[in-house]
Amino acid sequence: MVLGWVVVAALLSSTPPAELRINKHVSYEAERTPEGGLQVRFRFKDHTDTPQLFEHTYNYQHTLEMISRFGLPSGFFRPYTNAEAANRSKILDNGLFLRNGDRVEVDLSSVTNFYAEEFAQPIADFIVQSLRQRGMDTRTDRIKMAMAFTQDIPYGVPDFDGDGVFRSGLSPAPLILLSGLGDCDSKATLFAGILSYLINPEDILFLHQVNEAHLLTAIRDRDTKGRTTLTHNGQTYVLAETAGPGRADYGELGDTRSASFTVEPFVNRILPYHSDADSRPYGGALPLFSGVSGNVFWRGSNSQAIASREAEYERQDTGNRADTDDTAEYEQPSSVAPGEEAQEAPEAFEVYYPGMQHSVVLKCGESMTVHTHGRTRRVRLDCGAGVATAQAGHPE
Repeated sequence: MVLGWVVVAALLSSTPPAELRINKHVSYEAERTPEGGLQVRFRFKDHTDTPQLFEHTYNYQHTLEMISRFGLPSGFFRPYTNAEAANRSKILDNGLFLRNGDRVEVDLSSVTNFYAEEFAQPIADFIVQSLRQRGMDTRTDRIKMAMAFTQDIPYGVPDFDGDGVFRSGLSPAPLILLSGLGDCDSKATLFAGILSYLINPEDILFLHQVNEAHLLTAIRDRDTKGRTTLTHNGQTYVLAETAGPGRADYGELGDTRSASFTVEPFVNRILPYHSDADSRPYGGALPLFSGVSGNVFWRGSNSQAIASREAEYERQDTGNRADTDDTAEYEQPSSVAPGEEAQEAPEAFEVYYPGMQHSVVLKCGESMTVHTHGRTRRVRLDCGAGVATAQAGHPE
């Protein structure tokens, strides 16, 4: 089944964008496969005007789960008491938002980093492979091809008001890939995520246009000849406009030529997830996203979500995450009155790592090698005293 915007709108209780702009050479399809995948086929032109085809299959259900982490319940902005402050801070973290003075804003770095490994890294791998095959894998070509990829994604601003979630007008990477469209800030976070696997992530800045709701990026660079630059903390950065559908060159501003900007550095941060946060007082429903520990997502064998402990995110030099021991609590059988049916404790749990085509089921005491993005990990599941513990290692 090919997913058009009508299907995505139904999934998210949203309405189609008022304006959709797409380049004539572009085609975009996102198809839900019978095996539970989300197959993306994106035809675009790279920075050399060469036609390209990006094809990748993501996990469909997990894509929806990942989308559901981002955003705040619409009732979050009602008046509140001091007693609610701690819970509200957890809701902000869970939604990948932060407080800036008296303002609540999207944490652009957290949004970028949280979605990058699963949704942006396959695009970065595609770019590197294409450039290497043509003998042109340079830092500048990587930046320019990532720009062309992002610019050619159809431009549109969907209306999500109908699902009761405040997203500040931003679509995170999986929602862009599911719907096949994005606007300036949405594309900027996707672009930064792709770049984080192509260049040093510390070379990236987000730029907020003053007095305009517009976001773009800038990249630290020594090759500045003929390019629009800015200086930040004594370093020179080249501007990269990825909103599209116009195909501005690296260092070319286009319509923002006379604009001024405020700078937000891209940092290695993902806000923690709090499984005990309660969004119901603000109109929030229990999300599809039920908690993340490292790269392991847990569901009981009865498909009921079970909370997992929080684990600190750590990006290694290879772009992988650190070893984690992840736990999930479950209910043990309890004594019951005669004639009542006893509740069985789960004997197996479902585990999913970003990059896997499908989740796998592990029984208590079982270990298994799983494949993610062409690499392997070893994960073992131990159960006891109402706690399931997974020990997961680095990719081999």
